[in-house]
Amino acid sequence: MVQGLENEFEMKVTNEPRTYLGMEISQNDTSIFISQIKYAQQVLSRYNMSECKSVSIPIAENGEPEKVNPKNAEPKFPYRESS
Repeated sequence: MVQGLENEFEMKVTNEPRTYLGMEISQNDTSIFISQIKYAQQVLSRYNMSECKSVSIPIAENGEPEKVNPKNAEPKFPYRESS
C-alpha cells in the first residue's frame, strides 16, 4: 500500500511523523506535542499582523468589553473576515 502511495504522491515515510495535515508533531518518551505555529505565522503574515504585540487575553485593560452597536457593526479587523 505504501509503495502505491509513493508512486502516486510525493511523500516520505518515517517511523515518527513530524508533520500531519499542517500540524507539527514532536514527541519524547512521556508526551506528544502538537502545534500549528507555522500556520499561525502564515495567518498573521497574511493580514499584516506579524509585528503585533501579543496578549494573553484579548480584552480591554479595564476588564470591560468594547460595546458595539449591532446596527453599525462592521468588521474592524481583516482577520475576522477569514472565517
